[in-house]
Amino acid sequence: MFSITKYEHEFLEKEGQKIKLFFNYNGNIERKIEVQIYENAFNVRWYKLGGIITVNNNVNYWVEDNRLEKFEAFYNNDVIVNFIDYETKKILDIKKLPTSKVNISKRSLGGDFSKNNTWVIGDSHINHFLSHGIDYDIKNFETKNTIINPLSFPLLSINRFVNSDYLKIFKNLPIFDGDNICLFFGEIDTRIGIIRNSGLKKITYTEHIINLVNRFIEVIKIIKKEYKNCNFYYILPNPPLKDGWINGDKIKEFLDNSNEITRFNVRYTFEDIIINEMNKIDVNIINIYKNYITSDMFVDESFLIENNHHFKTPNNFLNLLKNKFN
Repeated sequence: MFSITKYEHEFLEKEGQKIKLFFNYNGNIERKIEVQIYENAFNVRWYKLGGIITVNNNVNYWVEDNRLEKFEAFYNNDVIVNFIDYETKKILDIKKLPTSKVNISKRSLGGDFSKNNTWVIGDSHINHFLSHGIDYDIKNFETKNTIINPLSFPLLSINRFVNSDYLKIFKNLPIFDGDNICLFFGEIDTRIGIIRNSGLKKITYTEHIINLVNRFIEVIKIIKKEYKNCNFYYILPNPPLKDGWINGDKIKEFLDNSNEITRFNVRYTFEDIIINEMNKIDVNIINIYKNYITSDMFVDESFLIENNHHFKTPNNFLNLLKNKFN
């Protein structure tokens, strides 16, 4: 009934990403439809492209969306297009995208092919550290030794990562021998996940952290075996938030009504345990948060979006990464 004829993807200077889908309708009756794309990677997400479309037989159409953050990652093998009847809400047809949506090749940003790639795979903090106020130009992401490739998966936690089909997702990236693989998530776990789940399981924070880190380490061992000639790094999560920065309804959403003492203890207990375990499997630790911390070891709120746990941009996160891999 529907066929996808073309798919375009581009990075925009300010708006993030634009995706445009061209399709043909071959049906006997006029219909009102909606087009949705579905991604099942580390987390399941739906995006509606355009609005309500009236389609007629054997006519070409296109829909677009440019609301996506700049470094949100999408992969060909996990992206499905649903054509939905607007009136009945039934799915009329399901298609897979014909091409990869992310403009990544051997050297994904188009730079010097003699350099390796540094894949920085993380949660939504990737977007807030890097998306806004930074010119998306190869020169800004390139050092004399590497090209930095940020990939953001909103709401990605360690718990979600270890329960995902992580190898399939990694294999959709053009990772080659000598590349650097940096994992940058855990902030969600230390801010809310560990505190909430330890209570549900009726165990101590430390017990839950040990269990979580052990599962994480076992997964990294599997990934390291698959990419034995790559260099692995873990970027420590952001410092804890003090009470009073998050207000109103967001206290429950962002902090699950925890207090700063609990968040502090969980965050730094996690750090001690994960550094020790990462050292055992030769994963290098990167401590960038030291540049965003106060003397009492909480996050420096001058870097944060008001009433939010995300960082403002621009900031010097990219430069810190470039200095690390220069």
